[in-house]
Amino acid sequence: MGESLEPSGGAARASAEADAPQAPSKRARILKRTVFGSGLALACAGVVWLAHAIGEPTPLLIMASLIALIGLIEVSLMGTLVMRALPVILILPLVGVTMLEFAFLERHPAEPWAQLALEFLFAGSLAMLVHDLTRGLARRTLARQITILAVSAAIVGAFAWLDSRNESPLDALPVFLGFAALAVLVSVLRNRTPAKRLDVAISFGLAVWIAVPMPALAHVDRLWGTRGLVSLILLSKIGDVVGYYVGNAIGKTHPFPTLSPGKTTAGCVGSLAGGIALGAALAWLEILPPGTWGVAGGAAIGGLTNLASQAGDLCESWVKRRARVKDSSTWLGPSGGVLDVVDSLLFSVPCALVVWPLLLA
Repeated sequence: MGESLEPSGGAARASAEADAPQAPSKRARILKRTVFGSGLALACAGVVWLAHAIGEPTPLLIMASLIALIGLIEVSLMGTLVMRALPVILILPLVGVTMLEFAFLERHPAEPWAQLALEFLFAGSLAMLVHDLTRGLARRTLARQITILAVSAAIVGAFAWLDSRNESPLDALPVFLGFAALAVLVSVLRNRTPAKRLDVAISFGLAVWIAVPMPALAHVDRLWGTRGLVSLILLSKIGDVVGYYVGNAIGKTHPFPTLSPGKTTAGCVGSLAGGIALGAALAWLEILPPGTWGVAGGAAIGGLTNLASQAGDLCESWVKRRARVKDSSTWLGPSGGVLDVVDSLLFSVPCALVVWPLLLA
């Protein structure tokens, strides 16, 4: 009788497209991520200022350990890793490393490479041992879980006390090596299949990757003060910023298409150039602690720190691909998760503790 009031054909599609929410433009996404990232940077700067005002790195150590804790929780809930019951296995090594760092705060700064090696050794060994204890329970009753936690906490406390009694980390190295040998022996005896050995390797790798570098920021502060800490953070993050903008502007080729599809060759080169330039500038402005090599040493530090930062970013991308997720979480909005923000520090902090003393001597 009358004409239908329902839109048909192209009109219906046009109406649906008009009603559908529009995806933000590329420029809007870049701006949103920049603003959010700047807010996070200001928050971190506030904690660094607080540590400087108090005159000791305790607030920094607490903040860094909390960030590492969030990162460990993220990775425990990440895609396929959520089925592996990782929280206790990974959190206990973090507690152990944090207690070791507190023990180091009570004495003169030690050899950075020795302290770092000790923490890597302890975190990995404890992760393996706790993994085998928890997996070995036929019935995971609450009482047995509490017993495991108590025993592990006693081990952590005993090693922290032992380390605090020595002048140098190297004095306690034989005991730590013995503990590592025990953890390896137990792991070999209890894990005889490839699948079980893979579980142990995952526990070991995630523990040393996340639990050690973040608390070690406190040692960077003790060695080189606020200037060294700020320099390390700037050099670790400037590559992300420069690489992101250069890659979005002129990036064409993708050197790691399966590992990190968004990373471009231009972005990687721009990131390295930005790190070298900033390192030289920080040395020239005397923000980076002075060294024998002057501006050239600052440029070398900037370049090496940047390469470590890019390696950290690629490592996180590899973990996410294996876990089959895009971001470590959505807790930080456009920036993804905590690991997406601090991934560059997970390699650059160890790099600084090993390489910087050679170039700032």
